[in-house]
Amino acid sequence: MSSGPPRDQRDTAAVGHALGDATSESVEAVSLVLTGQLGEVMRESARFAVTVAQRTPVAEPGRPRARRARLDATTSLTRSLGFASGVERVCSVVMSRAASLVDRLHAVLLVGALVGPAGCSLSNVAVDACKTDLACESTFGVGSRCEPSGYCSAPTACDTGHDCRARHGGGACVEGLCRATLPSDPTGACTTFDPDTLPGTRLTGDDAPVLVGAMVLPGSDFSPPILDAARLAIRDINSVGGVTDGRTLGLVVCDTGGPMNSLGGDERRARIHAVVDYLGGTLGVPYVVGPLTSGDAIFAVSRAVARQLPTAFVSPSATSPALTLEPDRLSQDVPYGLFWRTAPSDQLQGQVLAKSVVGSYPSPLDPGKIAHVAVAFRDDAYGQGLADAFLKSFQGKTTLIKFAIGAELAPVVTDVAAAGPDGVMFVDVGGDRALEFIAAMAKAPALASRPLYLADGSKNEGLLDPKLAADVRTIIYDQTFGTVAAAPEGPLFDVFQASYKSEFGGTDPANSAFTANGYDAAYLGAAALVYAAQTGAAFDGLGIAEGLARLVPGGPKVDVGKTQWGALKGYLTSGERKADITGISGALDFDASTGEAPAPIEIWQPTMLSTACNGKPPCFRRLAVVTP
Repeated sequence: MSSGPPRDQRDTAAVGHALGDATSESVEAVSLVLTGQLGEVMRESARFAVTVAQRTPVAEPGRPRARRARLDATTSLTRSLGFASGVERVCSVVMSRAASLVDRLHAVLLVGALVGPAGCSLSNVAVDACKTDLACESTFGVGSRCEPSGYCSAPTACDTGHDCRARHGGGACVEGLCRATLPSDPTGACTTFDPDTLPGTRLTGDDAPVLVGAMVLPGSDFSPPILDAARLAIRDINSVGGVTDGRTLGLVVCDTGGPMNSLGGDERRARIHAVVDYLGGTLGVPYVVGPLTSGDAIFAVSRAVARQLPTAFVSPSATSPALTLEPDRLSQDVPYGLFWRTAPSDQLQGQVLAKSVVGSYPSPLDPGKIAHVAVAFRDDAYGQGLADAFLKSFQGKTTLIKFAIGAELAPVVTDVAAAGPDGVMFVDVGGDRALEFIAAMAKAPALASRPLYLADGSKNEGLLDPKLAADVRTIIYDQTFGTVAAAPEGPLFDVFQASYKSEFGGTDPANSAFTANGYDAAYLGAAALVYAAQTGAAFDGLGIAEGLARLVPGGPKVDVGKTQWGALKGYLTSGERKADITGISGALDFDASTGEAPAPIEIWQPTMLSTACNGKPPCFRRLAVVTP
């Protein structure tokens, strides 16, 4: 009694299903091979191959070792298979329908099993054998070579881009295999590059650029000056010999905040995790400039630790005290953490706001006038950390009002007014957010005449816009005071300032927070890379962290900037291999156990006084500097 179609027809149907929408001609060709040329053993191999092709997913996020195992098994089989013109059409159809490399390898396994000694090789979809290593690499990936037998060898397998750099001096890890060109970020968050030719540049070889990352917030006016400063550092270094053996740096810039820096909650966390996976996993960058905010930094560092990605983070502006305690070591026996910052902790800024700003400004002769402060702060590590630091140090009454990232601020102002404070503190990221708050404050009779205290994240040139409404400008110039890591002064900053203005269209870096820290973060990461690269191409973020720990007092003194880059490289590659660096932002005396460098806090005020602005008002004038 028959239970279905003949066995040969069932085999043919299975093959057809595995081939998807392959032409009937190709399925017929396979059928002829099955029925006329193969014995029982090869039919069983065919069914096994079909099962593998159907059941094994092409992409397995988080399981690179499984992909590697499949690759090894596939390579072992396919390199033993021959090639014959009688099945050329089958090979061509199957291989042409393989959209990715892993698809193609499955196709080789499938057709190889079907046609036995007359199968597809790794390197061919036609009858010609390979002729060059480049042809093999272009088809299958970095490390694939044309062997004397005429077939391509297996490409280099990888877990992360760090593996590709160790084997080939660079490259990216895509679907478990190394490739020589920059892959696109699947989330679309990383689309800016410096130089902008980076996507078309070969990433492997002795003269390939070393990729580093930046995690920034293009949707906030707080971010662009910091990124530009980091880009300036990268360009300065590349112009005077690069990092090691003449290799230059290539900067991959990623947006962690989304449109208008509005992403929050789970969406923001997912975005940052995806960016870390791309930079630290796919590209294997040794270090990242950023993230810029404390909440983003916590998300990024925790992701790197969870996935064991050895990429260091050097933030110019993540200031939350919580980051001091955030776990950032890949294991207990690793001497240094992955997170470092060139800006001081908000523990000090909160103290300065509480003890030296509120009650002293705008009426220094009446410090008891501000007895009740309402603190409106963004609901993340930065806002919460600064609010907590202020609360611990302020002797008067404090009302805390938190709001979601990107939330409309008019309702927040309503809540602040209802508290009836003597003064208002606002904590968010970006001058644009501060302006939105001030505009709502100007329309609230209970608050319009109250002093306003801003933190570092709000200091931005946008506050000085002469086109702002008159009531908004009144609050800004008569009632607003703020704190920030002290803006540097002196010849080193003057050179940076002139170079920055020349490179980026005249914008003054002194009018935005953390621009100097942005330059220092990129520069110090590169210096640590020079140190780490002495161990060979396999260096990663653990080596970067060790290199940063060498930039401490006790070594030869050197200033950042391109004029002393050559000397700095010499100090880090010979003798005691350390240096005492002074940054644009000031002395950078890292505590290697925490990755932090303390800095003085400046008290600032927007002003129209010509004498305070070197004859070019408006500007931010320095009222005082508090040194820790």
